[in-house]
Amino acid sequence: MEHERLFLEKLADLRERTKAVRAYEVLKAAGILRHFLLDASPLATQAGRRNRIKLAFVVYAAPPPAVLPQFWALLEGIDPGNYLQPQPTESLDLDAFLAHPVMAVNGRLVTVREVIQHAAKFDGAVHTLAAREPKDQELEKWSKKLLPAGMRSTTLALRGISKVVVRALEPLEAAIKGTR
Repeated sequence: MEHERLFLEKLADLRERTKAVRAYEVLKAAGILRHFLLDASPLATQAGRRNRIKLAFVVYAAPPPAVLPQFWALLEGIDPGNYLQPQPTESLDLDAFLAHPVMAVNGRLVTVREVIQHAAKFDGAVHTLAAREPKDQELEKWSKKLLPAGMRSTTLALRGISKVVVRALEPLEAAIKGTR
């Protein structure tokens, strides 16, 4: 399957997962996000080569607490679309987005990249590995402990991350559809 067609199929799949209410359906977004953003040659880059669209990831501009608590999470709050009133936002490139903090566990910030990787490796989105590193074990412990809306905190964060990614990829989607 050519890169552009695969991109469009996966983006449609990711868009549906942003509306999912079952944890399993949301969790499967991690594999798509990994393919779009984290692979050695990310699909978003491959699909966008002809169009040269600069991706902009617009997030809620909420800095983490100055003193990190035992646990803090934006959950779906990274997505500015989750608020009834307009909130301050910031536009990030891919590297800044992947490094953007969305949680804190035992005084350590957890980034977008880490949430995607954790969901893919340990939560069952792609693999069901046992967390061996202390940072992964701590995230696993806290993610299971707090279950808002009946989902792990990492899964809710993943849904918010997915919404931000869908919006960031829409200009590329439009460009690809316009060139077909």
